[in-house]
Amino acid sequence: MSCFRPPRLAAASALIGALALGPAQTWAQNTSLMVTTTVTSVMTSPAPREDHSRPTYLTLFDSPDAAQLQVMDDRITTSNGGTAEVKFLGRIGLLKAYAAASHPYCCTIGGELVTSGFSNATVDAGFTDTVAVTGAGLSEGTPVQYTVGLRINGSISSPSFEMGGHVGVYGAAEVRLEDKITRETVSLRWNAASQSPGLYLLTLNTQVGHDLGITGYLNVGASVDSSATTTRSGVADFYHSAAYSLTPSVAGLNTTGVSGTNFLAPVPEPASWALMLLGLGVLVRIGRVGRAMAHVDRNASSC
Repeated sequence: MSCFRPPRLAAASALIGALALGPAQTWAQNTSLMVTTTVTSVMTSPAPREDHSRPTYLTLFDSPDAAQLQVMDDRITTSNGGTAEVKFLGRIGLLKAYAAASHPYCCTIGGELVTSGFSNATVDAGFTDTVAVTGAGLSEGTPVQYTVGLRINGSISSPSFEMGGHVGVYGAAEVRLEDKITRETVSLRWNAASQSPGLYLLTLNTQVGHDLGITGYLNVGASVDSSATTTRSGVADFYHSAAYSLTPSVAGLNTTGVSGTNFLAPVPEPASWALMLLGLGVLVRIGRVGRAMAHVDRNASSC
């Protein structure tokens, strides 16, 4: 049985690209956030057969909600212990995804068939936004540059593939920046199977007065069937995030999209917020102690 689902990055990113492209088309959107999660777990034996599959869709076009964090979480199981689980957390400019699948082995040590089936989990997420090249006191037509960044952090379990397609685990991302007037484009596709996590940068030549289309995409998946021999589970964990940023060549140039997302601003993680709040609390206490000591000193001086 072959259950491996190859990455659908090309087809999905083509759809997102079509949405991002066209001022020439009246139906084109300025912003979008699209997510599809799928969990599938099938048991073909013993009888009765169990066939569980559930896709979930999120589609936001020119909606303020696309700039707010969206959460999707789903899990499905079969009675023989097959499981599929997905998680998504993201918005325009930030995509986080997780997919995990497991399934029991088909046979006994002697080769007798006990159970058969497969489990599969995928997350396809992407966004588009439009950034006007304005600001910094520059006149229209002034040549400038924007550097688009993809910071990807995550991993896929090993082995990530088994001959016959009995195991398949993958993670892929894409970033693209396009001048909507000249159609000049820079783009990068990242694959966890051949590239390391980290920060990837691309620079686009443009000019003041133009509009830029920024596109980001993240695709993760895990699949395993009962015939697999190297592992019983697979995990694609990119819940650490794929973050997208813009850095202009001249300070003060606009980096805020139509969605209201500022691509220049860092994305604070919950732990960072906790540390910041803790630091503020310490500063407040230090301030109070300092004021109290000053009050004691003044009293001592007056004696």
